[in-house]
Amino acid sequence: MPFTSNEISSYYFKLRTPLRLILIKLVLLVINISIPFVMQASLEKLAEWTELRWLVLTILMMGLLRILLDSLFGRFMMELQQNIKKNVSQEILRNELLNNTRVDYSELWHHVSADLDSLANYHNSFLSVGYEVCRMLFAVCYLYYKMRSAVFVGLAVGVLLITINKKIAARIGRLYD
Repeated sequence: MPFTSNEISSYYFKLRTPLRLILIKLVLLVINISIPFVMQASLEKLAEWTELRWLVLTILMMGLLRILLDSLFGRFMMELQQNIKKNVSQEILRNELLNNTRVDYSELWHHVSADLDSLANYHNSFLSVGYEVCRMLFAVCYLYYKMRSAVFVGLAVGVLLITINKKIAARIGRLYD
């Protein structure tokens, strides 16, 4: 293979698209978290409201913004993949011209496409991990706000169950080795 994963990653991090993707994911996180709060506050004040149009308009606008940001995220992911493919092909052609060599393009593009797909999946997974960690931290903070010390008991029980589950899975794994 003509390129290592480090060389492809260097092209990847030179692009501006990852910053836009992170910002879009953060805005989506805020929208996803705020929709239930808006609905809860709206239901509490529903008896006082004579018109529901502001509630409907708020929820509709948040939903439309979420759809728009989801489509922008998909567009920027495709743009990222195309930019990487363009940079890699330019570098291949530049190396071919400098070294006066011939490259089998069908085999080369097969390897490049596989690398690009794995790189795009890595980026998407990386963003999803950060997104889920933020959601979990927010959930724990919100639960602490609502339930105070009961959250710590719940977290302790969760950690205890995880360790017990790990030991059981390890014992089952040893039985089948």
